[in-house]
Amino acid sequence: MPYDELRADLTTLPNNTAVKSDRVANRANFAGVCPATTTTVKGKTTTTILNLQKRDVIAILANDLLSNPGAGVIVAQPAAANQHVGGPLNASGGSLVYNSRNTAIPVSVIDGNALGGHAGPLHDPTAMLLVDARDVEPVNAGDRACSNTNAGLGVGNARCRIKLKTDRKVEPLVIRANANDCVQVTVYNRLPALAPDLPTLGNLIGAVKRDRNGLQGSIPFDNNLIRPSSYVGIAPQLVAVDVREQLGLNVGVNVTQTVTPVDATGKSGKETFTWYMGDLTHTPNADGSVNLAATGVEFGGSGLAPADRVKQGQKSLVGGLVVAPQGATVTEDANSRAQATVTANGKSFRDFMLVMTKHVSMYYGDGAAVEHMNGEGVGIPEDSQEASGMALNYGIEPLWFRLGIAPNAPFGGAGCGGGAGCYGSVDNAEAAYSNSLTGGQDPVTPIFTAKAGQEVRLHSAVPHGTSRGTTLAIHGHVWQRDPYVCAGESRNGLTGACNMTGVGSRSIGDNPMGFAQGAQESNTPLSHFTYRLPSAGGGNGVTGDYLFRDMGSFGNASGLWGLLRVDPAAP
Repeated sequence: MPYDELRADLTTLPNNTAVKSDRVANRANFAGVCPATTTTVKGKTTTTILNLQKRDVIAILANDLLSNPGAGVIVAQPAAANQHVGGPLNASGGSLVYNSRNTAIPVSVIDGNALGGHAGPLHDPTAMLLVDARDVEPVNAGDRACSNTNAGLGVGNARCRIKLKTDRKVEPLVIRANANDCVQVTVYNRLPALAPDLPTLGNLIGAVKRDRNGLQGSIPFDNNLIRPSSYVGIAPQLVAVDVREQLGLNVGVNVTQTVTPVDATGKSGKETFTWYMGDLTHTPNADGSVNLAATGVEFGGSGLAPADRVKQGQKSLVGGLVVAPQGATVTEDANSRAQATVTANGKSFRDFMLVMTKHVSMYYGDGAAVEHMNGEGVGIPEDSQEASGMALNYGIEPLWFRLGIAPNAPFGGAGCGGGAGCYGSVDNAEAAYSNSLTGGQDPVTPIFTAKAGQEVRLHSAVPHGTSRGTTLAIHGHVWQRDPYVCAGESRNGLTGACNMTGVGSRSIGDNPMGFAQGAQESNTPLSHFTYRLPSAGGGNGVTGDYLFRDMGSFGNASGLWGLLRVDPAAP
């Protein structure tokens, strides 16, 4: 907590002896973290934020927004009321469907353990979503509750029933802006005060004990005993933000930075967060004050993380932020904000945002929680790092699901007795990524499209996950490891051969000192990377489907893969 005056109960830092209420000498050139102009006419001062972009975002339950995946699929409340500490679900409401196929996993008895016996779809009716207000509409066009309210946005009103527009994909929130823009995100929180929940098989590191001296041994305080928070914050990465009030996280005794849930009158919570797409630096003055300087930065892609780092991420309350070059023109695809065509400085490229989540809540069509993959022994998950619940842009194509075996089946063939049910007993593994396993249907994971020879920029971010890292490969393509490091670049990043948009904006380009790579390691929680592919389809522009995937065995089996489709029909 910063203070504006000396305090007897705190030691004065040696570099901050001249405490002032405002040490920024050129405050008139800024509105918070945003560059601004100030004019005074007839005694009235007006501040105008430069390059201001506004976005309205709604936090809402999938159970309230999306369609129902089928009769009996949503379990309103588990039989044992003590299996979790959340609220009940609406059985006729909607669910976030990660994979819509109703593939049945046959029962296999391995080492005396019965595995399988469940079927798709793979989904989560307890999911929490961040949605762009432009992508929703009232269920009933004439609903008076959907007119503008004192919350400022009709569809942000919790009493207004809304649905996703028919031409929009169900995908994570993606906010796009340009370097040097200032983005104001107004969040309308339509989550109930008591969020619904269902038991999962997810577990936490057993550091916090519920009972150390039980007859059955030490019992940890674990995942199902934690209530998902209904207070919403959006924590951005890389961009300039006032961490005291605008970071979207509640820390210690600092100012509350989250948006309250729906109150007793049915009114949504509402707060506005302001981010600058660049870097703020300061230079000291002789009187102890400082001057701020703003530099627009093309950050590429990064994650938007939730305030509740335990449960909200498990329920997919996540998103992605893409910062394009300064002055760029961004044209999003007709039904997806995760795919766009960007034009800057006379050149165009395809731009994709890949939001990766790990350890998400996931259930079968009968409401049973999806099991972990095995780590050590049949039916014994090693730890939460091996959780089967993973997703790319809300899609999952687990190889165990495609091949029709239980996720917690043994690796190899030991214990199968020559029968089916083990990973090692699969006789069509060569077709694992083929549409022949799905009756010709495309995978439900992302399919990014580009024309042959087009430049492609694929951004990946992990706003929620467990500790195991992922190595992401894009078959048939290589890219530079450090695309934002330029030839002859100065220390402040304002000059160099790869500066596309002039002094004051740092952009992507070619780094003659860099090296090419075909895979990126360390896709760990809160990491983010940008892959710049100079030519879709390689140097020869070969059309077809190129796999991008996790190179590890667990990530592969969990379904962390998708397609780069090099297609003449791409935008």
